[in-house]
Amino acid sequence: MPRDARRQALPGQAELQKGGAGKRYEYREGAADEIPLQLDQGTWIRRVKCDETRPQCLKCQTSRRICDGYLPDESFIPRRQLAATVRNLSTIGPVSRALLSPNATAPPALTPLSRTPSPSRQDPHLFDVFRHHTAPSTVSFLPSDFWNVKLLQLAHNEPAIWHATVAVGALHRRLDLLDSPDESGALKRRAESHYVKALSLAKNLDTAPKLLSLSLALMASSNLLGRLKESQVHILAGLRTARELRAGDETFDMAILKRMISRMDLQAMTFSDSLCPYPFPEALKLREPDHMSTESRQPIQSYEQATSGLNELLKRSMILDEVFSIENQDEQTFLESLGALLRDTRDWESNMSRFESRLTPNSVTQTPALSVRLYHTFMRLLLRATMFGPEVRWDALLAYYERINTLAQELAQRRRGLGKRWLSLELGIVVPLFFAAHRCRHHAVRRRALALLQQFNCQEGMWENASAVAAVKVIIAAEEGCEVDDIDGTIPPYSPQSATGLDKELSVPWEAWAGNNLELPGRSTWGTTVPIAEENRVKMILTVTDFDKRTAQLKLLMSSTDPDMPFGGVRDTVVHY
Repeated sequence: MPRDARRQALPGQAELQKGGAGKRYEYREGAADEIPLQLDQGTWIRRVKCDETRPQCLKCQTSRRICDGYLPDESFIPRRQLAATVRNLSTIGPVSRALLSPNATAPPALTPLSRTPSPSRQDPHLFDVFRHHTAPSTVSFLPSDFWNVKLLQLAHNEPAIWHATVAVGALHRRLDLLDSPDESGALKRRAESHYVKALSLAKNLDTAPKLLSLSLALMASSNLLGRLKESQVHILAGLRTARELRAGDETFDMAILKRMISRMDLQAMTFSDSLCPYPFPEALKLREPDHMSTESRQPIQSYEQATSGLNELLKRSMILDEVFSIENQDEQTFLESLGALLRDTRDWESNMSRFESRLTPNSVTQTPALSVRLYHTFMRLLLRATMFGPEVRWDALLAYYERINTLAQELAQRRRGLGKRWLSLELGIVVPLFFAAHRCRHHAVRRRALALLQQFNCQEGMWENASAVAAVKVIIAAEEGCEVDDIDGTIPPYSPQSATGLDKELSVPWEAWAGNNLELPGRSTWGTTVPIAEENRVKMILTVTDFDKRTAQLKLLMSSTDPDMPFGGVRDTVVHY
């Protein structure tokens, strides 16, 4: 075993004391992995040969030994010296903890191995941050067995995936220390080190599930690091691996991974930096044709599967808009694609109705059901407004914005227990709220969306609520002719009365969405409110984000009343968040 991977596996100190002189610890005869070690005359312990799995040796776990962890790279304790140290310990407990105890006898000086920096003692802790905080907070919005089960299982066996998860854990911890530049900077450097190490070890992965899992973990790391170009490389690599998968390799686990790739791909589509736009041409080459995609038409067995089908519909909607707007697709082809999208959306809604009819009534009030409804409302809002036309077309959809606000408030309230600042590696409430605050020009409804964005401190993949709030305030100031500092969203405290609105939203049956006369239970009206003039509305936002400096350069492209001109004026500004 190489010296830099040496690991000591000894029984706890209490176990040694219990044995006493003259007692020999038994070990399985003929087991090549177990090496007897004599501490003194008549006292034997058993060492388990390390399998070099980080952060915990699997052989230690299966043999029910208490593992003492990896020694630092720059140090090495010979076996006899370690035995002498253990024999002289005055602290009861596992040796690794006993050696760190302030009451323990100081161990002999360690022999330096090299001048290379040692792995931080924080690494196991950072892995635990991912395991106990990052993964649970991510799956709290939409259920998934990937982040909190499949990825963790692979991390125990694959060093590349372990380093990638430690990088994410370090970046999660860094979010809590942004007010401490030295500590947050050190954690970022630590994360970058593990990120690079994971990349260098990727060549050792020999199966498609491992490669896809690493791509997903690296996507999450690069998103939090602000390396959008690298994130796109990982996305394309994941899409390519999923596309090249042979039919015989399509296992249950692979189906989960392909759905997760699709979810992360949607996240990248929603956040497109001007210096690093989403690679639509490359991604389209790796997609199945719409008529071959069956995800949205399959019978639904779980909310995770429902989410995957809905995500696929959202992606098709965004791709259709991109192809028609940028590549000048002919109108007939566009209308055929739009018709197919609408039919598949109705099929998905019918499948959702049949799926939930088999559940208990209480199930539709749970977080997964609300999350699906939030993004379904977002999807239907896009389809109802159509993909082209003047900005005033959004004014007729007040009830959709109110529904987004109601569902988002309920979901955010349920996440309060995750801490003052939560992190999700996937999309959550920020994107629908940002979209509602941008497109809704109703004074009260828009500010309710803004208030919800301000109220809950969170980061969801590439999206951070603070940057979204800063951008929304700039948009409102440009459209309403006011100062950014004068804009504030107010929202009443969360109360049981909010559930009344939620009950009304949940009462809308899935089949009703396919009709032309759908009336959502909205309460707001325009009344005597004077709409914002078309030329004063922000039609598109171009963004260049500096994640380290927490600034964003915004270019607001205003709408135009001239049918031959897609945009009116342009306004430039810089926001700090």
